[in-house]
Amino acid sequence: MVSGLIALLISGAGATINAGELRSAIVQCVMCGQRNGCYACVGGGAAAACYTFDCASCVTSGICGKGGGGGGTGDVIKSPEHPQKSDRIFTLDASLVRMVATIHPRLAATLANLSSVGLKADTYSVHWLPVPLKESDVDAFIHRSQHQAFFTKFSEQSRRVGEQVAAGEVHEIVFQIRAEEIEGGMTLTMTVLSGSELDPPLKSLTVKAMGDSQDPGLLRFADWSIDGVFSN
Repeated sequence: MVSGLIALLISGAGATINAGELRSAIVQCVMCGQRNGCYACVGGGAAAACYTFDCASCVTSGICGKGGGGGGTGDVIKSPEHPQKSDRIFTLDASLVRMVATIHPRLAATLANLSSVGLKADTYSVHWLPVPLKESDVDAFIHRSQHQAFFTKFSEQSRRVGEQVAAGEVHEIVFQIRAEEIEGGMTLTMTVLSGSELDPPLKSLTVKAMGDSQDPGLLRFADWSIDGVFSN
């Protein structure tokens, strides 16, 4: 039964997946893979959870055997031995994401994706196909359900680039995001492990975000540091 469910998940992973269309399978350990030019969550890796948000990006979190992970939109595979922990879940205010977009649109789109499934204290490994992204595109990731036409075109473009990645003609983009809970909020340390000339030449960005006075789970921008020291 489990193996059949996994096969069903992987066979459809190339399609564009809208928010709420959640498909899941139970396996022991997971990773980001590719199918038909698109990212897909597959078994056999070292992570506890895997998320795809569209054809172009995939995120893993947690260490298989040590917990972590959680639910999400798109393809999700979780280890049955390590269900979602009771850690606090945070979302990011749209203005914070837009502020990051002024510096690095792809990191901002990543934060919008993670916010849509809920951020928790964890380390996330983020994989992107090298598809061009500009600052004005980020609103589509913040309000994904309102921009289905954008994502139809985006997925078609991503699939073509994914085929180039599979052929070794271009390489994927890889980030690490370390989310750490602090008193009243979180710090998000984003490190570019494998960048692209399509993106700004940024090595790291750390954002300090604090909970809203009316909604402590909604994080608003407080401070940031770019390749170094906090501004305040």
